[in-house]
Amino acid sequence: MIDKEKLKKRFSDQAKMYDAFAQVQKEMAKRLLSKIGEGHRIHTILEVGCGTGYLTQLLMDRFPEAHITGLDIAEGMINQARESFAGNSRLKLVCADVEAFETDEQYDLIISNAAFQWLNNPGDTVNRLCSYLTLRGQLVFSTFGERTFHELKESHEQAVAELNIDHNHIGIQFNNTSAWQAWCKEAGMEARLDEEELIEYFPSSREFLHSVKKIGANSSRGSNGAGPGLMRRLLELYDKHYKSDKGIPATYEAIYAVCVPVKKVCILT
Repeated sequence: MIDKEKLKKRFSDQAKMYDAFAQVQKEMAKRLLSKIGEGHRIHTILEVGCGTGYLTQLLMDRFPEAHITGLDIAEGMINQARESFAGNSRLKLVCADVEAFETDEQYDLIISNAAFQWLNNPGDTVNRLCSYLTLRGQLVFSTFGERTFHELKESHEQAVAELNIDHNHIGIQFNNTSAWQAWCKEAGMEARLDEEELIEYFPSSREFLHSVKKIGANSSRGSNGAGPGLMRRLLELYDKHYKSDKGIPATYEAIYAVCVPVKKVCILT
């Protein structure tokens, strides 16, 4: 389970540095925006996990008539967004956990970029969000798939085997496309999902982990911290096996989903 108190603190603490390090998340935001359907005019938008407001600005530019509610669990992120969008009457910012968020509002678009991996109950949350959509509304989101950081995970497995210690996993355990497809279907949605790999390069594996911490995205699970001996060997193996002319790679498997209500077929007799 994700420890939401740790999650809030980590993202709040790193809010001022987030935009400088979140290059993959920014690229995903642009690609996610391009997947939004053009079926009807969008007047109301709920953005889940708005962070400092990078995607928020893209939405404002794309939908100049829309009113946007930006939701984020971390007060530090919301405060950064408030500074950036001070006086903007089209935007309402709310500090809340989407898994506890309830509203009487209806939205033409509910969108989330690189945030759903932090859900403890993704099926229930997707179902509830879909209930907030207008008749022809869309749920559009991106998240990370199970191959994300596979280099780190493989180095961890080898280090654990070498040291003969009991340590189940490192970092976040991501859901795959099939799981998201099933949750969207259970919510009564027809989902189109696709995926791609995005790779960042760093001077060393240690620099990679530093960048993850700088956006607050290091694991917020209760007790999976690796001891210094394990971490030292893990980083040695990561650098040894994955070093290339470009540096040390970190792979992100990005999952994109566009969900619309299932069309009901009326059979005349």
